[in-house]
Amino acid sequence: MSTTPETSPWPARLAWWTVWASIPLIVLGGSVTTLRAGMAEPGWMTPEGYPLWLYPLEKRMASAGVFVEHHHREFGTLVGLLCIATLLATIFAKRGKCAILTAFIGLAAVSGQGVLGGFRVLENNPQMAFLHGAIGQAVFGILVGVAVLLSLRWSEVTSTKWTKPPRIGMLSILTLAGLFGQVVLGAWYRHGHGHPAIALHGFWAIAVVYLGVSLANRMKRAAKQEGVDRLTAEVLRRSAFWMTLFLHLQWVLGGLTLYALFALSDGMHGDEISPGEIVFATMHVTVGAMLIGSVVNAFLWSRRLDDPFSQVESNQ
Repeated sequence: MSTTPETSPWPARLAWWTVWASIPLIVLGGSVTTLRAGMAEPGWMTPEGYPLWLYPLEKRMASAGVFVEHHHREFGTLVGLLCIATLLATIFAKRGKCAILTAFIGLAAVSGQGVLGGFRVLENNPQMAFLHGAIGQAVFGILVGVAVLLSLRWSEVTSTKWTKPPRIGMLSILTLAGLFGQVVLGAWYRHGHGHPAIALHGFWAIAVVYLGVSLANRMKRAAKQEGVDRLTAEVLRRSAFWMTLFLHLQWVLGGLTLYALFALSDGMHGDEISPGEIVFATMHVTVGAMLIGSVVNAFLWSRRLDDPFSQVESNQ
């Protein structure tokens, strides 16, 4: 492709490919926890003495636990390689020091998460499993942020002359903090703790839904302001749409997960694991990561559009 270095699409393409590759990684990681398969496959990068990518097919298929655990690790290495490719493409495209630093942060976050997962296996440490699960959602948010910052659209959109600043920035920070609190509570329950964790997770969801709906509504109203250019309005509308979609999906999946856990299975720590629990609990984890990514996207665009965030106004 004949493009000038300044407009090369490859840093952004590779960054978004990294995000897409992270989704099956999260699905498989959530399945590992749901199936209680964290130690199904011994070793880390050399299970049973085989290099990770050369592990025999019959051993990969030995059980559902081994299958999801092994392919979770393989997708982790794929995401890491894509992060390296993103960094190299950013350097070769001469996108500047800030863009290179952004790509490096993505690589560092994924590398740290991979090392944490490796030590969890080598040490057989449930507490590291809890940290690995919770931090994984934050790493996905970082990868979304890297992709947004490296996108060509980021350089096309300019700051906006607001007639009334929507003040999306601070509300997005509060929403992001609330979401990560939800992730920690959910991981706390899934990795060995009892009913108080799931009760807090459920009650806290009410606050998170309120914050998320408020944020999406502000973005929709901002897109309709007089004088807002077409590209800015499109960015705001799309961000609000995806955030609203993930928020509603997450709410529904949360209810279905509770039903599956306590009506179809023996609870998260029981011996019986129903198909409903496998599907709904895993998708609940996955959509939660996507919701975090959508809020990271909202925060970054609030900065790009020069939206003040020193105050949090009423949503009315």
